[in-house]
Amino acid sequence: MFKLISKIDNVRDYVIYKGKPYYINTSHELQCGKKKQMLYKTPLDPIIVFNNKFYFSEWEDNYKIFDENLELIEEGKNRVFYKLSEFYIAYNRDGKKTILIDKKDNLIELEYIDRSSIRAFSNEYIYIYIYKKSKIYDDVMSIRAFSIQKKEHLWEFSLASFGKYKNSWDEENYFRVYKLIGIHNNIFWAFIELGGFIGLDIETGEFKISYS
Repeated sequence: MFKLISKIDNVRDYVIYKGKPYYINTSHELQCGKKKQMLYKTPLDPIIVFNNKFYFSEWEDNYKIFDENLELIEEGKNRVFYKLSEFYIAYNRDGKKTILIDKKDNLIELEYIDRSSIRAFSNEYIYIYIYKKSKIYDDVMSIRAFSIQKKEHLWEFSLASFGKYKNSWDEENYFRVYKLIGIHNNIFWAFIELGGFIGLDIETGEFKISYS
């Protein structure tokens, strides 16, 4: 049997960190127990916890960073933090560079990575994501790979190389990526439209194999 010990009302977002609930209340405050810190009324992302710190950004590109005791560590402008993977958080600078923060709080400057990608795969060494030149007007999807160690884009594979298919209304469309799967035996696997798996060489992006 479960027994209700306590109840917290008016919660907008929360995380459980080291066994304690940290949450944003309806007054736009970060709260843990009785300790509170004022945040922003226009937050961009959920609570980001990384390296024992809590990161918050808002629409005006202001940001605040707190420690686990909710003491303010840093406050500033022109940074929007987002979780890139379990190994990194990131922010974009001037629309030209992406800055990664690793598990040791090192800053790694990379070429620009589009954070609005609808799907992505990442480990310590590589970041793979879906790319479209125009989010609205371009129907051609590409799979892009970025080397975190080399700090550069490795390759890009365009799904336009598969040509087009006709849907039930006899309309022609480019194939789309439904899911980025992962790496096995130096092959990166993705699941594309109409139920097919494709395998790309992880080093070069060369098309290697497909299953339907």
